[in-house]
Amino acid sequence: MRVSRRRGRLIGYGIAGALIAAISLVTAPAAMAATGIPLLDPPKVIATIPVGDGPFDIAVNRVSGRGYVANRDDDTVSVISLADNRVTTTIPVANFPDHLALNPLTGQVYVLASNFTGDRDNSFVQVIDPDENKVTATIPIGYDGRGIAFNPLNGKIYVPIKSYADPRRRGEVQVIDPGSKAVTSTIPIGFDPEAIAVNAVTGAVYVADSQADTVQVIGPGSDRVTATVPVGDFPRAITIGTLGRVYVSNYDGNSVSVIDPLTNTVAATIPVGQGPIGAAVDPLGGRLLVADSGGGEAPGAHGDTVGLVNLLTNAATYVQTGDSPHDVDVNPVTGRAYVVNFGAKTVSVVGK
Repeated sequence: MRVSRRRGRLIGYGIAGALIAAISLVTAPAAMAATGIPLLDPPKVIATIPVGDGPFDIAVNRVSGRGYVANRDDDTVSVISLADNRVTTTIPVANFPDHLALNPLTGQVYVLASNFTGDRDNSFVQVIDPDENKVTATIPIGYDGRGIAFNPLNGKIYVPIKSYADPRRRGEVQVIDPGSKAVTSTIPIGFDPEAIAVNAVTGAVYVADSQADTVQVIGPGSDRVTATVPVGDFPRAITIGTLGRVYVSNYDGNSVSVIDPLTNTVAATIPVGQGPIGAAVDPLGGRLLVADSGGGEAPGAHGDTVGLVNLLTNAATYVQTGDSPHDVDVNPVTGRAYVVNFGAKTVSVVGK
């Protein structure tokens, strides 16, 4: 979310005075939060958008001003206008769509559809054309995908795969060329891949293994695991923040592990609400947003909320959203956050 900017006048100090005043306007809210002084205008839910059945994932395109919501239980993707907070189109897709990735260059949306049966012929990546608002290609992936990410540096799609039919089968990451609609390489990983994210600057790929409580790192330009990082209990989601820091939501640990990408070690562990899943970084507000679903094995407070973590202090405040928030994404232009509420069949818009 965008930090509040207090109004003030520039008094005749010339260019230097203007710069000092501008810096003060930008940093004052962060300084207030760091010292524990509450902001005068805290974020809140400013709109609630009805979507499809079982909304599971959301991806925001800041260029087009659209948000895309994967509705797992009715096999659709809802297209949201971010300007007026309403669904403009509903796109039929296939087979329990549960994860999304965006191509920032073309605007294409990649929808992971998995049926969790272990049937090798019944899991796909479907490609949505943003102009036609329909599926224009279907790419078979085999077995059950557990996340999806797009790498803008090489134009490839990355999908971690797990076989529910054969738990002894190791997981893998399939690398897909969307141009040829073919799997170009397969990277062996741990047994229980749960989430994936790509650093768009370096090309490093991060895969959470919920059985081993680790994150495996696939190095830039590499087709192999180059590091394994122990994290918290049952990692379920990953997001990349400023300076390449990697934030891992630990569902049963009620925490977020912060990985330093230079050392591939955990630099901090942040307590959050109960059952954290999806997360996103708000670069304008200097915050990490975490969807606290209220699930998980460890008891805790702040379920059915989005946690707002101050990245200067790692202190969290909470905004109540709908039933079972599952994912969150941020529009970095406006600072507004969009929280998918799986149980409520809604998206909560959090802003000021």
